[in-house]
Parts: sequence; structure tokens; C-alpha cells
Amino acid sequence: MSTSRFTARDADDVRSTVETWTSQMGHDWPAWLAHYASNCVLMAPGSPRIVGKVAIEAYVQEGFGDVANVRHTHWSIEGDGDLAVVNNDIEFDDADGLTTIKQIIVLIRLDGGWRVQQVCFNDPGG
Repeated sequence: MSTSRFTARDADDVRSTVETWTSQMGHDWPAWLAHYASNCVLMAPGSPRIVGKVAIEAYVQEGFGDVANVRHTHWSIEGDGDLAVVNNDIEFDDADGLTTIKQIIVLIRLDGGWRVQQVCFNDPGG
């Protein structure tokens, strides 16, 4: 683990990264995937662990498709050195109408930026 402190600026950078990352989902898949660390993991309801960028892209494209009007609420950002944990709600419009999910995102600092390492979210219908 890094000996660097997690600062208020780091929290702002993490929030900005998450907002940019989610706004690209469904519109710019290559840019969206670039936010993931190489050994990323997605834990989705009713699914086995989904490991790696290619598998995550396939799951999300099939499960969510095109999304619009992404909004975040109920932000909590904690960090320690090069590790950050985000807990928030995300709302977006998709083929089913308005979808709201709660998510936990673990990010790591790599190459001067924040990368999504792990994501876990609840069942939007549950």
C-alpha cells in the first residue's frame, strides 16, 4: 500500500472519474473501458464474478445497452493512499425507463489517474 495520503483533492478526482466513467456507458465503450484496471472485477446480482475488461463490456452491453441521463446521488467517498471506495446511487434512463441502482466501487490509483478495480451493485428490480 502507498504511504501517500488520500486528500480532499483525491476525493474530488475520484468523484470526477466515476461521473465521467458512468456517463460514457452506452455511448463510448472504448473510453468507458479505459477507466477499468486490467484485472477488474464486476459482481452483479445473480451472476458469477465477471473478471476482465472484455467480459465486463459484454455483460454490461447485454444487461444495460444504451443509457442516458446518468445521475448520481448519496455520495460517500473514502480513501487511503492509492485506494478509494465509492458508495452511491446511480439513476439512468434505458430501454426499461428509469433504472436506479446502489453501487460500491473500488478504485486504485494507477499511472497518475484513478481506475475502477471492482464494482458491486444491487438488483435494479429488487
